[in-house]
Amino acid sequence: MYEIMIDSASDYVKARLVIYMAYGDALNLLLAAGVWCAAYVAVAVLASCRIFYHVCGGSL
Repeated sequence: MYEIMIDSASDYVKARLVIYMAYGDALNLLLAAGVWCAAYVAVAVLASCRIFYHVCGGSL
């Protein structure tokens, strides 16, 4: 009985660890995607500002 309890407890911990690891991976992926997205947006905004500046003859 006691051994079964230990087994189920260790299985529970293993399952929890797997869930946490998967969750961590998803979180890291989301974070990386967010960083890339922010960088892309920043570059796009910077580029459009420069284009706007050139088109308007520097009257920004």
